[in-house]
Amino acid sequence: MTARGGWLWMIGALVAALVAFSHHQHARDLRHELERLEDDLAERRENVRVLTAEWSYLSRPERIKDLANRHLADLVPVSVHQLSPVSGIPLAPPPVTIGNTWDQSGAGEEGL
Repeated sequence: MTARGGWLWMIGALVAALVAFSHHQHARDLRHELERLEDDLAERRENVRVLTAEWSYLSRPERIKDLANRHLADLVPVSVHQLSPVSGIPLAPPPVTIGNTWDQSGAGEEGL
């Protein structure tokens, strides 16, 4: 009975060692995944920081004023004589209907 009990203890210890090793490997894989995700998060935060700085630079009031003066200087207010009544706008043409031009037998589907 002691020999059989010894074998059972050895098998039990082996199973426990395998389970512990498996959990250790799983924990290590999860640690690596966490490190990868933290690196990805840090990179994304850096991208947000750079984009925020670019947005602040591009939306400076003096820059927008300069762009408006350069590109919108020729604009003038709309006069009343340039407006037309809604009834003067033509209606959209009816949609074009195209007949059924494909073969309904299913021919040509072999290449899909």
